[in-house]
Amino acid sequence: MYHIVKIEDWKIARESGWYEPESIKKDGFIHCSDAGQVAGIVWCIINLCFSNGNGLHCQHPRTGFF
Repeated sequence: MYHIVKIEDWKIARESGWYEPESIKKDGFIHCSDAGQVAGIVWCIINLCFSNGNGLHCQHPRTGFF
């Protein structure tokens, strides 16, 4: 499972030791994708949610690596 995060938000999470995306408050869960979905949806997410896609980071919740 993967979770796409703004790099700025991920840096703050790493420094603080805690990450809580807005979706927790809004939707009650963290939006994630499996490896097969990431490539197919990343451009949709970039275009819909992040104006030009700069500053994104795809995070694996368990390992911390993509």
